[in-house]
Amino acid sequence: MGIVTSVRIAVVCLAVVTAQSTIVGRTAAGGVVVAAPVDYVSWTEPISNFAHAQHLKATEADLWITGKMSPRAKQEFEALGWRLHEGTPRATAQ
Repeated sequence: MGIVTSVRIAVVCLAVVTAQSTIVGRTAAGGVVVAAPVDYVSWTEPISNFAHAQHLKATEADLWITGKMSPRAKQEFEALGWRLHEGTPRATAQ
């Protein structure tokens, strides 16, 4: 007997994509989408600066990471209104 798993991936059309040091997408509705291939995110000064960045202020903000966040990082991002998606599979070329 095999193991059945499913992965639900949300698809959003991005209106704008920018890259200063992290690739940031903006939806047509003005939301922010950030995808980062990281193993672990700790709450550090650079991460705090990123989470509070003015250019990332939006009605909706989603952070998709391949790994996990520390409990403190998760708490701080969520307090700022970010929706967090941990353990997201990496995209592969087809």
